[in-house]
Parts: sequence; C-alpha cells; structure tokens
Amino acid sequence: MGLFSREKDAEPYTQLPASPSPQYVNNQPTLQLYPSCSQPTQQYASQQQNPPPNQPSRTPSQSPYPNGLNPANQNPPPPAFSTPQPRTLHITRSGLSQRHAQIHESDNLTQAYTMHSSYAADWIPSKSNLEIISSSTNELIGSITFHSMSRRIDLNVNGQMISLKSEGLFTRGYSFGSSVGVLKWEAAATGSAYACTTRANRAWLARCDQDVFRSRHGKGTLEIVSWDLPQRLMEELVVSGLAMIEYERRYAVASAGAEMGAGA
Repeated sequence: MGLFSREKDAEPYTQLPASPSPQYVNNQPTLQLYPSCSQPTQQYASQQQNPPPNQPSRTPSQSPYPNGLNPANQNPPPPAFSTPQPRTLHITRSGLSQRHAQIHESDNLTQAYTMHSSYAADWIPSKSNLEIISSSTNELIGSITFHSMSRRIDLNVNGQMISLKSEGLFTRGYSFGSSVGVLKWEAAATGSAYACTTRANRAWLARCDQDVFRSRHGKGTLEIVSWDLPQRLMEELVVSGLAMIEYERRYAVASAGAEMGAGA
C-alpha cells in the first residue's frame, strides 16, 4: 500500500453535478439555478441597479433639501440675547411731612409697595423708622432704622439683617453686604443722584434720580437694572434704595433748618 493511496473503507468523494449548460432565449443567455440557491446572482444585481418604481433613483448632484442646504451641515444660529428691561419704580410721597409714600411700577399705575413712617421711632430706639409693604401680598418685606448718634442705617429685609455703613465722614457713600457680595450706594457729587454699584467691577444695579431727594412735590424714581434679578436681590435693592432716599430727605430737612436758624 502506497503512502498516498486511499483506504478501501474510506468514504468516497462526492462529485458535484456539472454546471448546467446555459439556455438561450431571444439570443440572451439565461442562468439555471441549483436547487439549494434562492436567487440568481445576475437577477439580484439587476434589482439593485433598477430600483422599484416608488423609489426613484437620485443622481449624486441632486439633494432632498432646498437649494442643496443640509441642516446637519449648517452652523447653528447664535443664541438671541435680549437687552435687560429695567424696572422703574415711581415714588410719590404723601402727608405734610412726606414721611409716607406710594411706589408704583413702570406704568405709574400698578402699585408695587407702600412705605409707612413710624413717629414712635423718634423716641423708641427699638422701633424702625420706615416699613415697606408689598402691595401684591400685603406683607412686610423690609424695615429701615436710623440712628441719631451714628450714620449707620440698619435694614431688615425679610428677616435678614443688613447694615448700611458709611464709607467716611466726608463722603456720601454707603456699603453693605448683599446676597451677591458687597454693594455700594454712592453719589458722584453733592446734590447728585445715588447709584448702587458692585464693588468688584463697578457695575450699576440701581439708581435714584436727584429730584426724589428735594422735590417739593415729593416725586421721583428708583430704577432697578433689570426685572430678571433674583427676588432677594431685588428686595435688597428696593429697601436699601428707599433707605438712601429717606436719608437724603432727612439730611435736606436738617440742612434747611440749620440755615433758617443761622439766618435768624
């Protein structure tokens, strides 16, 4: 028995049937399938090249988007930034001494706050001088207390105690710690309006006009930089701004009395 000879009991090789001869129809060859095949190769390629009628072919130059613009390939538009809408509060004093005030919104019709002055605070140290009440909730949002022997002004904003501290004897600046850091109310010159700015970058958050201090008609405005401020910061600016307005009113009354006394 040779080395490459087959064993007698080995399974014989199975010979595949010969490929059937092509048949011609209209001088075109047709492909015959084996029983195990499901689709001829030529027929499958023909279907790929000729799509169904409901799926029209599209050349590479054609695009399903208008003007050939694909949104996925376009840069998104920049976000829209709206200019902050300031909140202007109109202050109208009432009473012979102008210690009370009604504060309206920017339309000068909708009442936002009322400010009441307590005469008892002049001889009761624990009593606040001014109280600010929200007209929408009828709740106290802040109180203001002045001191006869000190230039410090104490605020209570929704239970949070804040002190306005003078920047110096010969300055008209007051600083206080707010919910966003140290803020400062100051006037550029004598008789000019106050502005509240941040100590870090000097960005203004609120300001009041000059007429509100010494107006004979007791009218003026307090402007907040934007309606979109947090509620706590908004109330801090409102209460501290009204405190500076009342402080200037008291200073003007005291100065007028001193001048009348000197003239007499």
